[in-house]
Amino acid sequence: MFDSFTTDESKALLMFLFVCLLITRMGGFAFLFQIMLRVLRVDFRSEKLKKYNDNAFDTQIYRLLNGINVACVDDAKLIEENIESGRLRRTSFWLTGFFGPMGHKNIIGFDFILVSFVFTLSVIHGITLLTNTILNYKIGYATFNLKHERLYISTDEIYNKNAEIIIDKKHCSQYKYALSNIYDEACDYIMPTSKEKSNALIGAIEN
Repeated sequence: MFDSFTTDESKALLMFLFVCLLITRMGGFAFLFQIMLRVLRVDFRSEKLKKYNDNAFDTQIYRLLNGINVACVDDAKLIEENIESGRLRRTSFWLTGFFGPMGHKNIIGFDFILVSFVFTLSVIHGITLLTNTILNYKIGYATFNLKHERLYISTDEIYNKNAEIIIDKKHCSQYKYALSNIYDEACDYIMPTSKEKSNALIGAIEN
């Protein structure tokens, strides 16, 4: 009955956004298959293809660990040498791993589209959460819902925002059974008769 600031839908969406960003940073699903094949010791028999595959894998590992997208191992070595010498700073490469390889002409592709989509979705989701917080939550209160009715409950009182009604512990003890069903159930959380419900209320307020 209590609303939580972090809903299950929000957690699922945030996890989806995290997975999308992680897959993009890794260079796609193909990198996951490469890791599995290497664990199983499956590789090319051709030395040329093996060397090419090893170089491609190393660049993806470099991208995953350092966040810098490079086209080849030599580019990674050049970047690291410049960072060690002080000519470049590692902070200059933040978020570059989500776009085209460093030193090459960036072409709008899947990575750019996916990152842009995830960024837009994150902003919309953040604005929605903020709006819901402002409209549906009150500091020091838990949001209590029952049959499409909403109340705000603190440890001392019950507040109906729409009807501008405030009910305290005294009113609950005197008129509990004369109140409508939602107030009847809400009173159980602020009355000292149930420690379990009192703890549930405190936990909901903290959430």
